[in-house]
Amino acid sequence: MARRYTSEEKGKAVAHKSTGPPRLRMRAPEFDPTDLIKENMLTLVGRLTNPKEQRMRAVLSYLARKWNLVEQASGSDLGNGCFQFRFKKEEDLRDALNNRPYQFGRWMIIVQRWEPIISQSFPSQIPFWISLRGIPLHYWHEKVVRNIGLELGELDTYEVTKTTARVRVVVDGLKPLIMEAAMDYESGEESIIALEYENLGNHCSNCYRLSHLQSQCPERTIAYPNSTEDTAPVQRKMQRSPTPPQQTAWEARGQTTGYNMPYQQRLDRHGRPFGSRISSAAPHPPGPRNKITPSSSHQNNTQKARTQMDHRNNEDYESPSYTRRRTANHTARHGEGYLAERKENSPVLQWRAKSPVVNHEVTPPSSPFQPPRRSVGRNLEAGDFPPASDLPSREEGQHLVLAQDGQPSRLHHLRRLLHHR
Repeated sequence: MARRYTSEEKGKAVAHKSTGPPRLRMRAPEFDPTDLIKENMLTLVGRLTNPKEQRMRAVLSYLARKWNLVEQASGSDLGNGCFQFRFKKEEDLRDALNNRPYQFGRWMIIVQRWEPIISQSFPSQIPFWISLRGIPLHYWHEKVVRNIGLELGELDTYEVTKTTARVRVVVDGLKPLIMEAAMDYESGEESIIALEYENLGNHCSNCYRLSHLQSQCPERTIAYPNSTEDTAPVQRKMQRSPTPPQQTAWEARGQTTGYNMPYQQRLDRHGRPFGSRISSAAPHPPGPRNKITPSSSHQNNTQKARTQMDHRNNEDYESPSYTRRRTANHTARHGEGYLAERKENSPVLQWRAKSPVVNHEVTPPSSPFQPPRRSVGRNLEAGDFPPASDLPSREEGQHLVLAQDGQPSRLHHLRRLLHHR
């Protein structure tokens, strides 16, 4: 049988990858760049970890204010998310490097001293102070802390006290951060050491890179619980397994508690069977029977009796034909002397005059009838009071005072009269 050709040999199903815009390849001319290297020795280059969230112009102005430069430094955009700053003094450049790391918009900024190298990953170094957690107390020594710093990256310095252990390490900002370290001992045991990065900005909690968040991580896996790919192996495993499928928790509970058993055979929480127990719903005693509040049972029985009687009467009774003569119907039903007998037995109403009662004076019904009292205004007559004596006027009083000056009793009497008047 002839061999089968591969898809590459046939030229089928070959995915053409997009290479972007056309690219021209060329070769740089040879010359001596020594003068340019000396000119750029006081230059800092940097990179934005997330160019989508960080504006280059805003970052350049922020860093110039952050560094408090003695002389004016010039910053420029190099493209591809990189920038540069030219300094005039070495002191300013060192101060800017010692204050790393930097953040803008809660995203990290990589700042590094320029070097005469050509690499797409330059700059990439960023220093961090890292706190070490989990070192055993009998290994709490400077040698152990220094060894951990050398394993993590380029060790800058370290600090060891009675309570804390820190290392300043320059790590690659373009690679995932190391969050844990396992330390092996001569006894064959190991301990997990947690690494806490100080002044760490936004990063991905899935791949631990500085360029994105977990929601935009390209390495995250999305689980599809309802997909056929996940359920197919489980179905095939159930078909191949000779043992029957396991029962659910609810089914097992129903069998253990005996919900499918008769009521008399079930057991309560004390282990005793239910049996033929008396219902706890005891009948209520009937209420008092009187005219005001008849009992409910008596009302129900009376209502049932009335319903039965009405049903029987409706079966035997047939409504008569309609007629306009009501007296004829009464005679036919009750006899000839029905109307006369009803008229004689009807009560006779008599008219009585009301007792004279003065307006706004009503005697209570329980007290006997009393005639109305005479009004008090009837006794106020003109003859009941004597006429007032003639009093002198104001002018006459003054004249009498002047004429009879030497009689104080008369003057006192006139003043009283004038006052009352």
